[in-house]
Amino acid sequence: MRLWLPDGVVVVGADITPGSHGSAIYADSTSLGGAEAMFQFMCDINREFVESQTDTYRDIFAQLLASDAERMLFHCSAGKDRTGFAVAVLQMALGVAPQDIDADYLLSRNYYLPAEQLPRVRKKYPVDHLSDAQLLPMMQAERDYLHSAIEAMDRLYGDRNSYLRDGLGLGEQERRELRRRFMLRE
Repeated sequence: MRLWLPDGVVVVGADITPGSHGSAIYADSTSLGGAEAMFQFMCDINREFVESQTDTYRDIFAQLLASDAERMLFHCSAGKDRTGFAVAVLQMALGVAPQDIDADYLLSRNYYLPAEQLPRVRKKYPVDHLSDAQLLPMMQAERDYLHSAIEAMDRLYGDRNSYLRDGLGLGEQERRELRRRFMLRE
């Protein structure tokens, strides 16, 4: 299937696969330990965006800045974890208030309804060994998931700004360029 995109759209592919992602989901459900363990697993996944995927996110932003793009679309299989993190990082770089970043991240709850997605997920992935209750935390957008990544930024880089600058290569010049392109102009 070929995806139609308008002229001038720059496609940036990125393989963002936190290290433990497959092992916990596809393992025997007894090793997973229930819904609370899946919730913690999702917190771990989001921490890994900072701990082991920073180079990939750095490359995404470098390619974005190297292009002339003034619009963008981030997406992944569900559009809430890898995408939610990328959008939150972009919003941090743009200077969006933390409470607004949280609110925007949680908007996925309005559009990606886990209970409706269970049949699709069960068809796509070998997760029959997991109950619906065990799967639901994986499919939900939770503030704690994003904040697990932010806590990793603070722990590894000192704060969000240092993560943006030192981890992602988004210094003041790059942030100014992002604001020029992606903030509303009057």
